[in-house]
Amino acid sequence: LVKQTTVKKQGDNWYICLVCELEVDAEILDVDKLSAIGIDVGILSYVTTSEGDKISNPAYLKSMIRRVRFLNRQLSKKKKFGSNWKKTIIKIRRLHARIVNMRRDFLHKLS
Repeated sequence: LVKQTTVKKQGDNWYICLVCELEVDAEILDVDKLSAIGIDVGILSYVTTSEGDKISNPAYLKSMIRRVRFLNRQLSKKKKFGSNWKKTIIKIRRLHARIVNMRRDFLHKLS
């Protein structure tokens, strides 16, 4: 049963968010079998758990930052509000959206 629908535009993409009501069996969510762990967020490793597992920082960010720097230097050489300036702004916005999606994907896979 759909309760709410939201249409959203981010950058060049359109998204439809649906809020639904579902019935869940109590057998699926057995809380008694779950155990707690400690998580430490650090600089050298992204996450260290109390069980000793270490998850390293994602490596994609260095290459993406290099590309952002390059595009910002290209933007500074363009005539402000010219057609090539606008094209470069669009490229920068798309790249930032891609970085956001990569970070979100990493955190989703991690959790």
